[in-house]
Amino acid sequence: MKSATGFRRLLVAMLALSSGCGGNSDSDPTSSGKPTGGDAGSWGAGGAPTGGTVTGGDGAPDGPGGSEVGGTVTGATSAGGSSLGGSDPGGGPTGGLSTGGAASGGGGTLTGGSSTGGALGDTGGIGSETGGAGTGGTAAAGGAGGTGGDTPVGASLEIDRSRMDFGTIVLGTTATDTFTVTNRGASISGVPSISVQSGGAPNPVVVSGCDAALPPGESCTLTIRVTPPELGLFDTFVRITADPGTDPHLSIYVLGRASGFEVAPPLALDLGDVPPGVPIQHDITVTATIALSDLEVWAGGDEVSIDASATTCTETLAAGASCVVTMEFLAPDVGWASGFVGIRAGGDLGDMAAVSFTANVTRANDLAVEPANPPPFIAYYEETTDPIVFAVTNVGDAASGTITTAVVGEFSSDYAISDRDCTTLAPQETCTVSVVCSPPMSAAGGPRDAVLSITDGSTHVAIPLTAQVTFRD
Repeated sequence: MKSATGFRRLLVAMLALSSGCGGNSDSDPTSSGKPTGGDAGSWGAGGAPTGGTVTGGDGAPDGPGGSEVGGTVTGATSAGGSSLGGSDPGGGPTGGLSTGGAASGGGGTLTGGSSTGGALGDTGGIGSETGGAGTGGTAAAGGAGGTGGDTPVGASLEIDRSRMDFGTIVLGTTATDTFTVTNRGASISGVPSISVQSGGAPNPVVVSGCDAALPPGESCTLTIRVTPPELGLFDTFVRITADPGTDPHLSIYVLGRASGFEVAPPLALDLGDVPPGVPIQHDITVTATIALSDLEVWAGGDEVSIDASATTCTETLAAGASCVVTMEFLAPDVGWASGFVGIRAGGDLGDMAAVSFTANVTRANDLAVEPANPPPFIAYYEETTDPIVFAVTNVGDAASGTITTAVVGEFSSDYAISDRDCTTLAPQETCTVSVVCSPPMSAAGGPRDAVLSITDGSTHVAIPLTAQVTFRD
């Protein structure tokens, strides 16, 4: 698209050429600066070679008051519309209003909307040209310059998540979660239509909410309720369709597993400080939600066993009935210890639960560590944090054994001991241990937990470590 200045230069050149070939140009442009009296066939501002007139230019082409600076092109008509604009500094591309001018054809506007300050071609200047010059449609999508951004022209729905794993759901119970649907477009959407992909079994998923059209920027809440009808895995798709608003639809993948029993207490237990060589027992209650005929329990870990004499669970368990599994924890040495009790039922379509245990095995606490509950590390992927320095003090009345330190636990590989000066400690003597966190790029976001283990062979101290892992801004 040529600028108004370039257009007038072309116009003057055409009129001059026309004059040399018999046209009616009566003025000297070097003295008066305005071509007047152009014949009816000269090029007008409307862009058509017929019917255009050029009037009103004044001043020298490049001088003050001339057509390049102060002159106007007005009244020029073409075969399809008119172009009404001012001179370059105040009209046309930099502030004038383009209303109705078309390159060809009838009725279509060239630029749509007003241009408020941007030079021709600048971002945020003249509105969008996609309104269709010569097509008969108006460029309604242009609007004021600089306000379009990335907002879709029509309705455009989006959902905050596309996947939901409900995990294990006890058969006969219902799990619920909510999702947010938002119209990110510039016009109102159609009324959303919700459908659930059906499978061979009765569908476990019921969806409610989002039953009205959404204006631009508005949101609605979609509620998904899952009630598994049978044991085993389930998965399905929830599809959201709106016209306008989706192309062709939005999808949420819903999955989980139905279990025929539930377990109490919670699936992760911290036994705290326990002495070495002393058995610790703990009861686990199993309740059947359907009749079970293949209930199985077992222990995992060197320090964990099942006390068969105290356990009441057998292979069969009636629906609604409960039984007890008695776990025994026995660690011969000081240090960090862990194990689990596994429970399975329901055959190939059934489920397994693992009740895990952790313990700090220690004698009388002759070692004290500060801070005992350190603040979380604020960790960035592939970067090493500043260290947390721990002070280890022998609070007993005899010399300690050789002090060893280690980071243990699920995410221990994210941590490292960066410095230590601990060997043996006399009574009331102190040494230090420094720990840093350096999560790999493969680490999941959110908390990453581990334990700083410090022992001298007779006493043991376990300090919890955690890190919040994120990307650097």
